[in-house]
Amino acid sequence: MITRSRISLTAATVLMVLMFSAMWTVPAFADDTTPPPTETPTEVVPPVEEEAVEAQPAEAVVVETAPADDVVVEEPAPQEETVAELLAQLPEGTDLIVTDANGEALPLASTEAAEAIPFVDPVWCPTGVTPQNGTGGCSTSYASLALLITGFVPTGNGVIWIQSGADATPSGTALTIDGATNWAAAANFSLALQGGWSGTMGTTTVNVETPSIFDQTLSIINWNAAVSLADIVIDGAASNTATENSALLIETTGNIQLTRVTLKNSQNSGAAATNGATLDNSTSTTASTVYVNNGYFQNNDGDGLHIYSAGMVTMANIYANGNDLGGAIIDNSFAATDQAVTLSGAQEYNNNGNTSGLDITSNGLVTITSVIANGNGGNGVGINNSTSATNQGVTILGTNNFNTNGNGLYVLSQGIITTYNIIASDNDNFGAQLDNCDSVGAGCRGASGVNVYGSNLFYGNGADGLNVETFGAINAYSLTASYNGGHGARLENQLFNESNVDAAGGIMLYGYNVFNGNDFDGLNASSHGDIIAYSNLTASENTGSGASLNATKLQPTLYCYVAKVKGKKKTVCSYITAANISLYGVNKFDWNNGDGLYASSNGTITLYNVSANFNGASGANLTNTTQGYGIGLYGTNSFAGNCSCGAGLLINSAGTVTLYNITAEDNAGNGVDIDNTASTTGLGVTLYGNNTFNGNATGLNVLSHGIITTNGISAYGNTEDGVHLDNCHVVSGKCSVSGAPYVYMLGNNYFSLNGEDGLDITSFGQIITYNLTASNNGLLSGGHGARLNNQWFNNAVVSAESVGTITLYGTNVFRMNADDGLNASSSNDIITYNLTANYNGDNGVSLSVNKTTPTLKAYSYVTKVKGKKKTVTVYYNQTAGNVTLYGDNNFVRNDVGDGLNISADGAITVYNLTANGNGQSAALGVGNGATLNNCLASCNNPDVNPVTIYGFVNVNDNNWRGLDIDSPGAITLSNIIANGNLGVGVRANNQYNSALDSATRGVTITGTNIFNENDSTGLVVLSYGAISLNSINAYNNGDDTPGSTSGAVLNNAGGIAPKNITLTGINSFVGNYFWGLQFTSDGAVNISRISADGNDYGPTDPTPGPFIGGGVLGTANTITITCGHMFGNGVTDPGRGYNLAATGVLTLNGIYSAGNGNPTDIGTGSSVVRTSACALP
Repeated sequence: MITRSRISLTAATVLMVLMFSAMWTVPAFADDTTPPPTETPTEVVPPVEEEAVEAQPAEAVVVETAPADDVVVEEPAPQEETVAELLAQLPEGTDLIVTDANGEALPLASTEAAEAIPFVDPVWCPTGVTPQNGTGGCSTSYASLALLITGFVPTGNGVIWIQSGADATPSGTALTIDGATNWAAAANFSLALQGGWSGTMGTTTVNVETPSIFDQTLSIINWNAAVSLADIVIDGAASNTATENSALLIETTGNIQLTRVTLKNSQNSGAAATNGATLDNSTSTTASTVYVNNGYFQNNDGDGLHIYSAGMVTMANIYANGNDLGGAIIDNSFAATDQAVTLSGAQEYNNNGNTSGLDITSNGLVTITSVIANGNGGNGVGINNSTSATNQGVTILGTNNFNTNGNGLYVLSQGIITTYNIIASDNDNFGAQLDNCDSVGAGCRGASGVNVYGSNLFYGNGADGLNVETFGAINAYSLTASYNGGHGARLENQLFNESNVDAAGGIMLYGYNVFNGNDFDGLNASSHGDIIAYSNLTASENTGSGASLNATKLQPTLYCYVAKVKGKKKTVCSYITAANISLYGVNKFDWNNGDGLYASSNGTITLYNVSANFNGASGANLTNTTQGYGIGLYGTNSFAGNCSCGAGLLINSAGTVTLYNITAEDNAGNGVDIDNTASTTGLGVTLYGNNTFNGNATGLNVLSHGIITTNGISAYGNTEDGVHLDNCHVVSGKCSVSGAPYVYMLGNNYFSLNGEDGLDITSFGQIITYNLTASNNGLLSGGHGARLNNQWFNNAVVSAESVGTITLYGTNVFRMNADDGLNASSSNDIITYNLTANYNGDNGVSLSVNKTTPTLKAYSYVTKVKGKKKTVTVYYNQTAGNVTLYGDNNFVRNDVGDGLNISADGAITVYNLTANGNGQSAALGVGNGATLNNCLASCNNPDVNPVTIYGFVNVNDNNWRGLDIDSPGAITLSNIIANGNLGVGVRANNQYNSALDSATRGVTITGTNIFNENDSTGLVVLSYGAISLNSINAYNNGDDTPGSTSGAVLNNAGGIAPKNITLTGINSFVGNYFWGLQFTSDGAVNISRISADGNDYGPTDPTPGPFIGGGVLGTANTITITCGHMFGNGVTDPGRGYNLAATGVLTLNGIYSAGNGNPTDIGTGSSVVRTSACALP
């Protein structure tokens, strides 16, 4: 380093006289050394300094050119030697000649010669006075700052001008300006130390690139006025143990200002630590300020910068790096009023030791900008203004980095906390901790909110990435908080204040927010207000839940707004009693160890576009149990591969549940599990769009006391039910609902390869479905393709029976299910359309209607009393529920049950029935093509509920009967084909309760009807009413099985009044085992166009007996057979062409009998009329 010589005028004269004989001429210039630096020097005008009365920065030397925003102080460049240094090097005896600028010699004793030789460093001058050597109120110059301090005491405001370069004070010397001792007379005057001076008297030129350099400690203490330093470097100073442990110590009651000051490499010389700079005006009673601009505080043994103030602190462009303790410590909490701390420009606080890079304690507003605080042992930045009397806040502007610290950013306040663009990564504890709740046990003391703006990154921290506690609202933008040792982000304003009032503010997230790979929850947010994420939240691979959201408002908040009421503005007020959760945009929660998303609210929960896959608990677990507040998932939502300890989507609610476009696949628990039975008003569940539930336990499970509506369901490969919908909620065998909510399934619905039922619906109200396809269900534990049940009583004090119907619209297919294809039970009507049920393990379709709660009904009938007919009216309880099958209905090859099995107590109506090949694996006597029974309560009741089949009937190759009907009412069939059944082809029986008039209880078969090759009778009709048949064809029925009988057997005898039997059309009974046609009646029998040929091919009965058959066997009141023949019957038995017995007239018109085993036919009656001609065209 260069040491400058200071020479008084007298000493210089003596020296020149001694060396004059050398006659060596040295030109001396009025400028400093030769040549001048290339930079243009800066003229500095010292201010007139006075004590500040307001919170303003301390006055200092003013540099009159606009400096760059960030002035970087570096080691000064090497300079040429000064005149004094050259003089010191002259050999003894050398003469000295002083010349002017023109080279003319000046008398050594002249004033001009004295001014030409620079005796300049340092010098004190009054504020505003250009430096002069001993004139204009200035001191004489001194050889070093130490000599000036000991040799001069100012008596006014002033500036010490210090030439740039290294000061001549010996190393290790403590520089102390003490307002209590050596400088007591000056303690009440402002003092400025201006470094970087050119050293030229008469100028204020300062070169900011070449500051003044010290390696000594400098202390200005016991001062009562403003103190400022500019363009000074203290490098490598040892601590001044006699005062404070700081390279620079300023203690004053006035303003303090540092401009372009560098404190670095301070050393410990026995004290615990040595700060770079300690600035203390904390005893000020006038809120004196501290202002530091372009300050460097680096590699010091203690703190880089430590400020104690009772006023406003302002800093710009601060670099405090590599200090053994803290970077910069600021405390202006000594102020009587709230005073601000403001940091602007570039801010760096890196690689400091055991405490914070930047630590601020204040009662006022704290504003910092663009801070970099990395690698510090404590907080990167710690801010505490929680003692503010006026709840001043904290604002962090610009882009800010807090990385690899103990904690990245810590803020404690009772005012608003606002940050921008925080990057806090790889800190040992929290990335950023923002607390303006400031609870001390009795509740929050602060009531303001927290705002986190811009783009924010919290990555790889040891505890939470971002931790916020506040009593106010939280607004956060674009958070990325990933791979932290705690929560990615913990946002908490679910707090109470000291008056036990809960927080009213909510939590709002804006922009894209990412929380991945954290050791606890990705996002943990709890609020007494609403929680809303406005766009795009991702929380994946967290050890806890992806996002855990809890919004619970405990105390009502009055909300008022202005509205128009009848054209006039009016203030309308209401109380807010609930907190809501809303996630908008696209939200992804995958591969978390807990729930993908956990949301609990006492208000509504509204979510959009949720993807929650491969989580260790539920994909999404949503709970709100406050009456009337619903849950809604909108957009497209996916829940796949989640754990058995939860569900893909788990919902518990006391409100309406609304879902759109749900996909739940391969979850170990249920795909979707919904329970809103907590609703006391029976609010429902609705699924819109297209919904898929594959590979789960139960694909979709809904338990509700309200209406359930679904759309477009696909449920494949679930190990339990594909879909289970329940708004009955059975408890102790009865429904828990009081109303009659329905279940409504819209769209196209598919249920396949499920372990139990494909579809299971239990309801107390109507069940309405569209387009069901249920295939290959029940493969693991047995089950139906679809099971629908609303045959229940409720558990009211006076128990009521369900009044709901079951209706299946559209096209419905049930194939290859383990049990029934469709199993439906109702207390009221069942209506279906277009059923196909093939290859099911039990029945193709089983429908049961049993209304046990009676309805009083009147019924009149005719009976005989003492041999006279009498009309009797009776009143009875009607219990009737109807079954109707519309469209085309197909039941083929169902394994051990019926193709169609209907049990009802009301009317049965079927259109276009096909039931073939059913019961193939059943024991004999089981497995009808179709069984229709509406005698469920009792076939002896007076209810005349019919069975009707419209269109056609195809019932072939079934294991027992093709069609089996039991009914108390009329039976109407048409266009039957019943071939190859192992029992009766068709059995129609309404022959019940002979005491009742049967006028409306007949059996009618229209169209063309075929009954061939059945192992028992082709057609059996049993009735007390009229039997009307058309075009009956019965071929080759019966075999050697015991009980095998005839082509057709008709019986309507035994009723109150005789009823007729009529066969129209063309009727053929050919090749049957016993008789071609048998009938028994009390009324008239009319048969036309009959062929009864080749019957009685069964076992030979050589004598008259029960095994002798023939063409036609019948008894009736009157018998009329027109046009026909009986040929070749009982050829070996011997059988007859006919055996007819009439109590009245027997009429045979155009009847031919020939070639029969017994040539003698039997025909008896009160009279027998035979004609040979056929009377029919």
